[in-house]
Order: sequence, then structure tokens, then C-alpha cells
Amino acid sequence: GTLTASGDYNDATDQYLCVTSTGSNFTVCASAGSKVLGILQDRPSSGTPGSICVAGVTKGRVNATSHTAIAVMDKLRCSTNGGILPSTANVAYYVIGRALEALAANTTGVITILLRPEGAGSSGVPSGS
Repeated sequence: GTLTASGDYNDATDQYLCVTSTGSNFTVCASAGSKVLGILQDRPSSGTPGSICVAGVTKGRVNATSHTAIAVMDKLRCSTNGGILPSTANVAYYVIGRALEALAANTTGVITILLRPEGAGSSGVPSGS
């Protein structure tokens, strides 16, 4: 594609965040459970193109320190700072895919995920269908 970064995402902590389209640009998602275009794969500077995974197996960054444990196949959603979190009972949250690796509660890190947007309507059961 031809989307360019709307800001500087050239820090290591910017890689593997959820992004959304803003027309001809993309930006890191800033709303909990928002719809995502994909996961940023590289670290572009403002105005330069970025590589974005829109579906399939990729890495995702958990950058919030307050969350439940993530188990393999748990539903995932976007956090308020572009990271990923386990899905919750809020049915308005947009499920972006499933965890392929586990991560302990209240820890940060990068895990492998299956990016497969499932839409809104989380059951509130992390591994539920």
C-alpha cells in the first residue's frame, strides 16, 4: 500500500502496535477496543511508508501493565495506547485476533498472535467463540 506514518514511530516500542487508517496516513490506535487496520511491522518516521500486517501470524506488543493473563487462543483487542490486551466483557470492543503465545498477568512483552479481525461482540470469555 501507500499509507504513510502520521507521526514518528521509529522507537523500538512502536513496532508491533495496532494502527488505523486516517485516509492517506496511518496512526497508532488510541481507543480501547477500536477497529484496527493491522499491526505495524517496522519503525517508520513521519511521512514515510510503513509495513502493516493486515491478516495472518504476526507479533503484537502488550504495553499495558494492568491486564489478566493471556493464554493461547484467547481473544485479543486493542488497548488505549496501541498495544494488545485480552478481550473483556465489553461487547463493544473489536476483537482483532487470537493469542498464539501466553503472557503472564500484568506484564509487558511481545507475543505471537493470529491477526484475524473478528469484529465487535466479545463474549467476555477470553477463549470463547
